[in-house]
Amino acid sequence: MGNLNTSGAAHPDLAAGTMEVSEADKLKAVVGERIALRVQSGQTIGIGTGSTVDKAIDAIARRIEKEGLSVNVVPSSYDSAIRLGEKGLKVLDPRTVSRVDWYVDGADEVLRGPLCCIKGNGAAHTNEKILAKKAGEFVVIVDGSKMVERLGSKFPIPIEVLPSTKHLVIKDLLDLGASEVTLRPSKGGKHGAVVTENNGLVLDARFDFIDPGLEVQIKAITGVIESGLFVRNRPSEVIVAHSLSDIEVLRAS
Repeated sequence: MGNLNTSGAAHPDLAAGTMEVSEADKLKAVVGERIALRVQSGQTIGIGTGSTVDKAIDAIARRIEKEGLSVNVVPSSYDSAIRLGEKGLKVLDPRTVSRVDWYVDGADEVLRGPLCCIKGNGAAHTNEKILAKKAGEFVVIVDGSKMVERLGSKFPIPIEVLPSTKHLVIKDLLDLGASEVTLRPSKGGKHGAVVTENNGLVLDARFDFIDPGLEVQIKAITGVIESGLFVRNRPSEVIVAHSLSDIEVLRAS
């Protein structure tokens, strides 16, 4: 791949009469409706985590209910599992599922061309990467702001680590060329650092340059559980909403 650098009808979520919706939320609803069209009866679908995926869950649930489809869903996080259950969908335990027909998720950054991604702003990237590996197809849905010409230009790489190895991993990441590594703090009511569903901590590492081998190099560091760099497990397809009427479908080059 070389260096990872390259220089109509209203949707239900957008219906009039509801409280004002941001432009970003409108675009998330558009790609959510688009991915819901892919659902077929008898499928087992992997469902990611995040605000864009929440819109997809809403749209998928509406279609399943309207058409009486029989579908199983496999979540990448407790948050998505709860939302899927509240919508009345049949939720399977990821530990018991070896394959899903396709998997949908959002991304923090997508590199145009090879479609490599940075994911993990929601700290679920380890489980997301496992689902991507199990999927017949891995589809990412984003708005146009997530497309980048240089991977890492907006977001750091999230790296889940064993708590006892935090300081060792930070040192090795700096030796690997990271310009900054920070422990991700919890937001909201919890005091201290983010703790993942695998009982790991999350380090956010900034790199001025990301080459194709960095994902493997990070994974080789003792104490690293998984990174949010999706190069080997990049999506087969990315659906991008640039505007309400401009939807682009990209496939990996």
